[in-house]
Amino acid sequence: MNTSMNTSTTLTTPNSNRQFEQSYKLALKHFINRNFSQAFQQSRTLFIQAFDEYRTGSISMNLLVKVIDLYLVVVGVSLREKRLNQIMTTEAKNSITSNEVWNLISSVWGSKHGEDVPWEILYNWHLLMISNLELIQDRLEYLRDLKRVYTRLSIDEIDGEGQSEKYVNKLMILIKFEILPRLDQYEESYRLIGDNVEEREKLDKIKQNRIDAEQKAQETKKQEEKKLKEEKEKQDAEARKLARESNLKYRSIKEIRRGYEDNGDEKRLSIKENQDIDGRVDTIKLRLIYLSKLMKSYLLQNYMVLIVLVIAALGSGKYLRQANIREKVIETVKMAFKFTYV
Repeated sequence: MNTSMNTSTTLTTPNSNRQFEQSYKLALKHFINRNFSQAFQQSRTLFIQAFDEYRTGSISMNLLVKVIDLYLVVVGVSLREKRLNQIMTTEAKNSITSNEVWNLISSVWGSKHGEDVPWEILYNWHLLMISNLELIQDRLEYLRDLKRVYTRLSIDEIDGEGQSEKYVNKLMILIKFEILPRLDQYEESYRLIGDNVEEREKLDKIKQNRIDAEQKAQETKKQEEKKLKEEKEKQDAEARKLARESNLKYRSIKEIRRGYEDNGDEKRLSIKENQDIDGRVDTIKLRLIYLSKLMKSYLLQNYMVLIVLVIAALGSGKYLRQANIREKVIETVKMAFKFTYV
């Protein structure tokens, strides 16, 4: 990224420093008021410009350190609390992971591993990193660089200024009770603490709290997995139940339809049989009526002959028997009643 700025306008160092400090205070105000987007945009612009301004003598070392500290704090808090949009988040992360920020810092103090970087910058840098572990791309390399830092942390190397001593102590506390435990380096923390009983008890408590938190997280995860499994089993059982009910309903419909069809066939067969019986009865009735009418007509036409034949038969019984007249009469009557049966 181009870190230069337009310096065509010549400004005296006090005026430039004053104007730059006003911009710094405005960015700081946005951060204090939790206007993270504005704070990030302004602090980043100031951060990029500050190095060129410092090299040209336009701003002081003290203001440069303030601008660097502000940018590191704004980025650390904004990323941790997820207060930036996607574009700003990507820009903020890339400025750290691409080594842009550290390279600019090293360009001023001339130290790749931060041996000469002011303590307050080192403190804010490591606070940023441990607050956003995803920014640490290589933990082993980070731990090696960190060890170079805390091996220097002795009172003999402090320049005597109260501010430096303040940040040395804060950085050591951060390393012993936050950074190393977060990276599972408890043994190294105990080594740095030494025989300090109070600090060892504090670290013991931190370690136990982390163990409890991990166990609780694992238990919560197990409960969630169990709940999801039970919910899935419940859904599967419900699906199987619905499938069975649907199958039974389908089978019932088929059986009802089949039964209806069978009953329909039986009913049609029964109706047909009844119709056949009724037809035969009607036929017999018609034939009987026809026969009755035929007999009635014959009797009306021949009743006189029949009467004479009956009287003759009664009066001359013995002669008729001898001559077999009776059989002849019966035969004659049968012939009279004979008809073609259609």
